Amino acid sequence: MTEKKTFKEIYIKLRKKYDLPSYEELDKEFEIWEISPKNPYPLREVRRYMVDKFYEVVKLLEKVLYTPDATVIDLYESSTFTKEDLQRVFNILKKLALLLREADLLELDYSEEKEAEWIKRAYEEWKKIKEEIRWVLEKKRDYWTKDLKFRHPKEYLG
Repeated sequence: MTEKKTFKEIYIKLRKKYDLPSYEELDKEFEIWEISPKNPYPLREVRRYMVDKFYEVVKLLEKVLYTPDATVIDLYESSTFTKEDLQRVFNILKKLALLLREADLLELDYSEEKEAEWIKRAYEEWKKIKEEIRWVLEKKRDYWTKDLKFRHPKEYLG
């Protein structure tokens, strides 16, 4: 009878081999617990989970920088960011965009070693920019604590 390994057990072996972040750290940030232990490319799948989270953040940042299909909430919140703030948001976006394009390149030719390197680098970058993302989210949240008056969305466009 063969023993079934969990994804966590598989990842822990790969962690030792490539000096990766701990399973717990990555799971807390990217919910890798959902990955099937049957997946023949476990590090590729970890990267894809990380990429999914990065894209969610990119969508949030893009709504601050440019909102052609903006909701009323987007319009109001984006008005709270100064030119300097927008540059700061763009700098966060730039870091994520670089990681995402590097991840796209990994889709072309599979290499466990390259996947491991990307995961390590991306996780270290993620830890650094999380506080910047928190700043964006707090700024958006705090906007709603002001004494606001309703403005028709057409006022934003003309």
